[in-house]
Amino acid sequence: MKKLNFKTKLPIALMSLTLLLFISNCTSPSQDVKNSKEDISKAKDALIKAENEVAAEIISFKNKSQQQINANEENIAQLKDKIKNNSKSVNSAFKEQLEILEQKNTAMKTRINEYNNNGKENWQAFKTGFSNEMDLLSQSLHDCIADLKI
Repeated sequence: MKKLNFKTKLPIALMSLTLLLFISNCTSPSQDVKNSKEDISKAKDALIKAENEVAAEIISFKNKSQQQINANEENIAQLKDKIKNNSKSVNSAFKEQLEILEQKNTAMKTRINEYNNNGKENWQAFKTGFSNEMDLLSQSLHDCIADLKI
């Protein structure tokens, strides 16, 4: 069964609320309409506020992620420099691993830059997955730095 997102639930909730008001109130039809309009207005305001909060959270997360991606790029550049200037031979497996990490970092950069706001539920899932992958990538880079004792 498909989960309903917030944007889908709002019209259903508004319709249910309106129907409940009409059935339960013993007021005039004009009063019912006025009350319903007020409820709809409040619900719309709440939706706009929630959307703005999610948008602000996305911007903040993108900024923090970009900082981490930039730090990863610096670490990769330093590792490449150490390999280049090293008189000792660095095995090809290490170089391949570094290349893979660089590709992953570039993919993460593209992924965060291309993310569009698709609702709060989708955002939370994206944020969790992205954060986990970014943590693994950063840890792998730190492991490479520790492994390369030049």
